[in-house]
Amino acid sequence: MELEIRHLRAICAIGDAGSLSRAATQLGISQPSLTTLLQRVERMVGGKLFDRGRSGAVPTPLGAQMLQRARLLLTELESFGATVPVGGPVRFGSVHMECVAVLFSRLEEVLSDVTLHVDPSSTALALALGKGHLDAAVIAVDEEQDLGLPRGVAQRIVVPWVPIHIALPAGHALAARPEVDLADLAGEAWVGPPGAEDGSLTALRAACRAVGFVPRIRFEVPSG
Repeated sequence: MELEIRHLRAICAIGDAGSLSRAATQLGISQPSLTTLLQRVERMVGGKLFDRGRSGAVPTPLGAQMLQRARLLLTELESFGATVPVGGPVRFGSVHMECVAVLFSRLEEVLSDVTLHVDPSSTALALALGKGHLDAAVIAVDEEQDLGLPRGVAQRIVVPWVPIHIALPAGHALAARPEVDLADLAGEAWVGPPGAEDGSLTALRAACRAVGFVPRIRFEVPSG
């Protein structure tokens, strides 16, 4: 499960209303449904977003950070339709992410004509923006990497970090563990993500090196 626009709207509603009951009323859903949604989001981001008490729902430090990012993202989405080119399709780009399909479906809901180009390289997407081949793009950058955007390309940080998931066969010896250390997978053969100098494959190799091993990439997902 990945974060969706409705999750961000719900978090902002709770932050603005100061309580789950008032936020649920504003959103037109029941309080138990909103509580369940909040718990799912907290599991996804790995921490508690609100402290709930008699005084209402107060954002935790993580919650305050997420609220700031969510409000920025929602503002950008609301204003996006007013700034896109008129008379042609909106050319949108994105790096390979689990939520690409959801992203495109949401774009189709708000834009009458949109195309989506998926590329494993954030650098390639940034260059396409600079050359006018794309109108907007979702890019992902390692926290230690300086992407160096072309002149005329602006950026907004809407999500400070996203999780990277590793899948194991159900019959794997470690699959039953509630938590698996990356170092425990040192001897495994890997199906790597699409390769790019600044893509997920590079991030995977860097993470593995940080815990003492080089992943043995036996298969790679095609980038096309």
